[in-house]
Amino acid sequence: MATEVYKIKQVKLLDGTPIDIYPLKIFYLRQFMDAFEKIKTTKNDDEAIHVLVECTRIAMQQFYPELSHNIEDIEDNMDIHTVYDILENSAGIKIGR
Repeated sequence: MATEVYKIKQVKLLDGTPIDIYPLKIFYLRQFMDAFEKIKTTKNDDEAIHVLVECTRIAMQQFYPELSHNIEDIEDNMDIHTVYDILENSAGIKIGR
């Protein structure tokens, strides 16, 4: 009998490309959490969004490596709600809801 260990959520990029999101591997989760620690020292919303987008870029190394080269790729292909969905389903961080 198969047991579901985690849920897979599918998100869509702005161009309609679907991506399956599930918990990060430990290798990427460490990088993600190191980057997410910077959220504590942000002074405004722009800095906080920059941290969240960087965390999303790190997660994309696992899910869609073509988008993980720089932050501009993330900003050009996702809206903020997609970023929130990726953060929640890859690292269990709920933001904005």
